[in-house]
Amino acid sequence: MASRCSCTALTKLPLGRSTSQSLTSRSFSTTTSQQRGLPRISPESPDWIQIPRARQDRASESKPVKPKGTLPVPRALFPDGARDPKLQPDFLAKSAPLPTNAASQQPARPGSATDVRRRMAEHRRANLAAGVEGLWQRKQQHEARLERTAAAHQALTLRRRNAPRAGPTTSSRAAPSSRPRPRTTSATSTPRTRLRTPAGRPRGRRASQRS
Repeated sequence: MASRCSCTALTKLPLGRSTSQSLTSRSFSTTTSQQRGLPRISPESPDWIQIPRARQDRASESKPVKPKGTLPVPRALFPDGARDPKLQPDFLAKSAPLPTNAASQQPARPGSATDVRRRMAEHRRANLAAGVEGLWQRKQQHEARLERTAAAHQALTLRRRNAPRAGPTTSSRAAPSSRPRPRTTSATSTPRTRLRTPAGRPRGRRASQRS
């Protein structure tokens, strides 16, 4: 009987109020918030933490980038000058000759593999001819620039050598006096006495003391 009363009492307990009204929904995101009018700075940026800098900051100075490695010594492409075989008219025909078989004389279908290979071969021949011509012109320009620089340096050297030299002015230097300067001797200095040996050789004070 007692258990029945306790059950009925528990069933008649007042229910609690719903807490759904008091809770506010908040959005969760892992991205950083950005304020309006401010630049977006990521945590990986060095400006993420503001560090005071000096007035003369060396970070703003432009530093030349040092290239890594060493360049190879350029070889002489035209050792014989204008008589070099690369500058002869038959150089291109010997280096990249045209095909002479019967299959190459037949027209190829546009867009086929044969057509692509033929066009690539034509581009290679044209690039080879343009490259050799460009290297020869660059060599001529480089040699002409060296000759102009050497001629200008030689002319400057001759001009400086033949330029009149200005003599010394009398106002800057005082005229030397014809009167000889007297020799000053200290009062404490004593003349060194030399003794004559029987053989006629001079002998100093030490020799006299030993004797």
